[in-house]
Amino acid sequence: MSATVTFASIDPATGEEVARYPKHSRAEVERRVALAERDSHAWRRTTPRERGDALRRVADLLDERREALALLAVQEMGKPIAAARAEVDKCAWVCRLTADTAEEALAPRLVEADWSRSYVRLDPLGPLLAIMPWNFPYWQVFRFFAGAALVGNTALVKHAPSTTGCALALEELWRDAGVPEGLLQALVIDVDEVPALIADPLVLAVTLT
Repeated sequence: MSATVTFASIDPATGEEVARYPKHSRAEVERRVALAERDSHAWRRTTPRERGDALRRVADLLDERREALALLAVQEMGKPIAAARAEVDKCAWVCRLTADTAEEALAPRLVEADWSRSYVRLDPLGPLLAIMPWNFPYWQVFRFFAGAALVGNTALVKHAPSTTGCALALEELWRDAGVPEGLLQALVIDVDEVPALIADPLVLAVTLT
């Protein structure tokens, strides 16, 4: 039997290992992609108000877990504790801001044209692949996904290997907020597996930093 491949989190201040995370198998990645696609249909059928309420629940959990999330960021990528707390606070802020403007943001916007009635409407795409960096392990996810979730999309997050713990903590946080299981999922994979994901017909857009 082959040994399980793992990603190690190393504290940059001490060089000590913080944790090891099992790499997702191809079958597990395919399962998560399918789950993101399945739950995107249910999520897009919810109302703007329901999605806004979910974002507020996420914000409340960010407040509750502020210290644990901040300490995890300190351990995994070396951010000063005050900056890590501020990053968690900013994520809660953007969730509440997005929720407070949900109905206005998603309302069709009338535009002038030669037709009797013309408007711009925001529709969800479906599963999005997010390739995220290590330096703002929480904010880089929330700065795109608060709005994307409000519109009705789901997300698959391929985070920097050094901040795998932060990615998995965010996955747990969203699930604990009572949203569909496939709304936000972390992918613990190598970078050379990303092209196949981009080519997957179920992945409808890619965002990266």
